[in-house]
Amino acid sequence: MFGRNRKKTEVLVVGAGPSGLLTALLLDREGVDVEVVDRAWRATARSYAAALHPTTLSLLDELGLAKQVVSAAHRIDRLALYDGSERRAEVDFAALPGLFPYVAVLPQSILESVLEKELQSRGRSVHWLHRLGSFEQDEDRVVAEVDVLESVPGGYAVAAQGMEVAKTLSIETHLLIGADGYRSLVRRQLGIEFESWGEVEAFDVFEFESDDDAAGEVRVVLDDRSSNVLWTLPGGRQRWSFQVLGATTNDRDRVKSRLMMAVPGESSPRFTENLLHELVSERAPWFKKQRLGDIAWAGDVSFERRLAKQLGRDRIWLVGDAVHQTGPVGVQSMNVGLLEARRLARVVCDAIRGKAGPEAFDGYVQSCVPGWCRLLGIQDLFVAREGTSDWIKDRLDRLTSCLPVSGEDLALVGRQLGLGITGED
Repeated sequence: MFGRNRKKTEVLVVGAGPSGLLTALLLDREGVDVEVVDRAWRATARSYAAALHPTTLSLLDELGLAKQVVSAAHRIDRLALYDGSERRAEVDFAALPGLFPYVAVLPQSILESVLEKELQSRGRSVHWLHRLGSFEQDEDRVVAEVDVLESVPGGYAVAAQGMEVAKTLSIETHLLIGADGYRSLVRRQLGIEFESWGEVEAFDVFEFESDDDAAGEVRVVLDDRSSNVLWTLPGGRQRWSFQVLGATTNDRDRVKSRLMMAVPGESSPRFTENLLHELVSERAPWFKKQRLGDIAWAGDVSFERRLAKQLGRDRIWLVGDAVHQTGPVGVQSMNVGLLEARRLARVVCDAIRGKAGPEAFDGYVQSCVPGWCRLLGIQDLFVAREGTSDWIKDRLDRLTSCLPVSGEDLALVGRQLGLGITGED
C-alpha cells in the first residue's frame, strides 16, 4: 500500500488494538478508504484474558463475528459478590435481554486476530512497524508523518526499540483517529489533558490450573478495603486478581505489555505459590486450596481512573483507551471503547460523505462523556432504594466498576442488586 513515500487516504487509524481494528472494519464496511498503522511488529501474541460483555457480543454479531469469538471463549452466566467467607449477593446474566445473556472470556489476542482477519478478508492489512511521528491539520486535511521501522541496516537507529527507521511516509488523510492506547501519542500531541479521577489501582495477578466446579461464575470479593476478582478462563485455568493496598503510580506498571506479565522464578520471584495461598486465605477463605494447580504465570499490573478532557479536535479524534482507563475488575474500558468505536465510525462516515458537519462530533462527545463520568465515579450511577442491603450501600462507590456489563445492562444488573439509577422516577 505504501509503495511510495506519500499516500492519500480518507481515514488513518493509529493503533491496531480492539478499538482501532473495529473502527477500521466498520468504516471499510461503509466504503470508506481507511488505513491502519501500528508501531508494534505484530498483534498481541500472549495477552491478558478479556471478558466481553453482552452488549459487545451483540455488536460483534452484527458484523458476523460473534460465533468465532464465542467458540473460543469460556461462558460466564453469573456474578457472585463476596465479603470474606460470606456470599453477599448474586447477579444472573441470563435475565438480561438479547441473544447473548452472558459474558464471554477469552484472550484479547483472539479477539484482535478475529478483527484483523476480517479486515484482511476485505482486502485491508494492518501496517505493522509503522510508527506515527507527528501530524499537522488544517481546514481541509491532516498530514501525518509515519516512520517505517525495520530490523535491517540502512536506516538510522531507534535505540529504544532496537529497530531502524527505513523511511518516513507522509500520509494525507481527511480524518485521523487515535486508537493508540493509554499513552496515546495522538492525544499528547493534541495537548489534551488526561485527567486523573482516583488513586492508582494495583493488582497482584495469578493465573493457574484449576478444576473448580463453579466455572460459570465470576466471583468478586469486596471487603472493607479492597476489590478482588476470580475469573474462570478457557483451557481449565482460573485467574485471581488481588488489589494491592497503598499502591503508588509507577510508569513501569501502568500499561499492559504486549509480552505480558512476569513468570515466577524469572523476573518476579516474589510471585510464589505461598503468596497466592496467603492472599486466598486472607481475602477468599471460601476458595478451596485444592483448586489451586500449577501457576502458569503471575505478575503485577496497575490502572488509573482517567478521562481525556477532550475526545478530539477538528479532524483528529480519539477512541478506546486513548480516552479513558478504569480498574480491571469489570473490564469496562475495552468493552465501552468498542461501543464508542461504533459511534465514532458512524459520525466519521457521515462526515466523509458530506452528510454531517463538524457539529456531528459533538454528539459523539455527548454520547461518551456522561457515561464515563458515572463509570469513573465522577457522578453517581446507582442510588440505594428502600430495601437495598446495607452491605451494597456501603460499597456503592466501588461496585459500578466491578460489574462486567455496559450500556443499558448496567441498570438491569443494578436492579437485581436492589439499586436504582440516579435520576429515575
